[in-house]
Amino acid sequence: MATARRFSRLRQVTARSQCISIHFTLRRPASLAKTASRYAIFIETGSRAEERWCYHERLKHMNRFSAVVIIVLLAVIGFLAWMLMQKPASQPAQGSTSTPVVVTEPNPTPTTGKPPLSSKVKVTSPLPKATVARTFTVTGEAPGPWYFEASFPVQVRNPDGELLASTPAQAQGDWMTEAQVLFKATLTVYDYSGPATLILLKDNPSGMPENDDSVSFPIVIK
Repeated sequence: MATARRFSRLRQVTARSQCISIHFTLRRPASLAKTASRYAIFIETGSRAEERWCYHERLKHMNRFSAVVIIVLLAVIGFLAWMLMQKPASQPAQGSTSTPVVVTEPNPTPTTGKPPLSSKVKVTSPLPKATVARTFTVTGEAPGPWYFEASFPVQVRNPDGELLASTPAQAQGDWMTEAQVLFKATLTVYDYSGPATLILLKDNPSGMPENDDSVSFPIVIK
């Protein structure tokens, strides 16, 4: 009964460390059992009970603080990731273009930068702008790679590009060399007289356009 009277009045349990104060009023003995079971951890005497209370309260505060810090960090990381994904792709410098600028040199060899083989082809007859008969002979010299199987094509075309005559020029020596090799070809033009173009084509058995090369100049057929 003395214990019931004691808890029926206002009681205050205060931790010595000033962690927290608990106030409660128990008017009936039945409330004593319920409250005592709920706050059993606090209804202890001595410094150990107070220290335990402070420890649990601090632990709860630390857990809450840690949870808040983790949430804030996750939010910051998510925001930074979103900013990185939203960053626009770097734009090309002003005035730049995606199309490369190609500088064309006169008669270059694309792969080596050396002068093309056509620069080594020398025609001794006929000369440019010469007047020739309908049947005439072409002579000169060309480097060995200009030939294939000891020959290369020679053509005559009119100003409209129509083919007037065609024949292979034959090497006059060993063509499997890098040196100059003499050649000779005889052409006959039928039913035409006037300006024309004599064309000496590099023999290109591969058919690849990058291997094409030629030498041409105007003549007159009488």
